[in-house]
Amino acid sequence: MFFELTRSLSFRADPEQERGGSRGIAFGTDKGSLDKLGMTNWCFYLFPDNLSIIILNRFIMLKIITEPNPILRQKAIPFDWDKLNVAKLKKWEREMIRLMYAQKGIGLAATQVSLPWRFCVIGRAATDHITASSAGGRRGGTDWFLINPEIIARSSEMHTLLEGCLSCPKVERPVARAIWVKVRAQDITGKNLEFDAENLSARVIQHELDHLDGILIIDK
Repeated sequence: MFFELTRSLSFRADPEQERGGSRGIAFGTDKGSLDKLGMTNWCFYLFPDNLSIIILNRFIMLKIITEPNPILRQKAIPFDWDKLNVAKLKKWEREMIRLMYAQKGIGLAATQVSLPWRFCVIGRAATDHITASSAGGRRGGTDWFLINPEIIARSSEMHTLLEGCLSCPKVERPVARAIWVKVRAQDITGKNLEFDAENLSARVIQHELDHLDGILIIDK
């Protein structure tokens, strides 16, 4: 994929994107090069100091990608509060929530909209069974935006239900998941969260965290 992209690269300095104290060099591609990957209008930021690449959408309008797009198989990288633009994170939060409801979803992971970082949306229909140990004032029945989420404990008891997925249209699979999980994450302000989730809440969280690890329901 990288070889394909390099054929139409155009380089420019971008002062808005800084990482580790160094400015990034942005290189974009034309529409034809990326259309088949679902990545039209993206910029790839190369940071020479630490030889890393960050991928950002030029425009805030996101699009859900579907199997077999190879981006769905990528493991998300942690969101770094010191190196990445929080203002854009808030815009992505709003756009992901809008897109989730537009597609009649109950959750949405960053990987599903081609964003490389570890965050996801859990819709209000799936937050009723959350018990907050330290949830920064968050409450059930509202949309949750979880940044750098991880499951730190789970029940041994499992329950199997049919699951669908916005990235696997017209596919349903029976998936066995823990009926209870304990989650550690951060909210949009960077505040640490720790909470218990059970039943539907636990299932949706496990589904979205699978996405962030490059796992789909068709793998179950």
